Amino acid sequence: MMQSILVLSPFDVGAEASIVNSVLWLKLVVESVGALIIGIGMVASFVEFARICFTHQTRDNNSVRQTLARYMALALEFQLGATFLRRLSLPVGTCLES
Repeated sequence: MMQSILVLSPFDVGAEASIVNSVLWLKLVVESVGALIIGIGMVASFVEFARICFTHQTRDNNSVRQTLARYMALALEFQLGATFLRRLSLPVGTCLES
């Protein structure tokens, strides 16, 4: 007598839900890192600005702008990655509004 082997689908074992939940947690972490980078950039730029003001250096504030811009560009990369992760976790055919 031959036994039949029952192979469960990923939906039956809950793999799909686990993967979606993992992606959503990863998205939250990536967004949090992006927000943290923005905060660090603001503090770094403020410290540089204060250093320029209190030492009465005669140069312009381009270095402060460049410092903030570097941090903002890096944070934007993280936010873009989080957007991609959010899109991956949505069901097929779902309209993106926000």
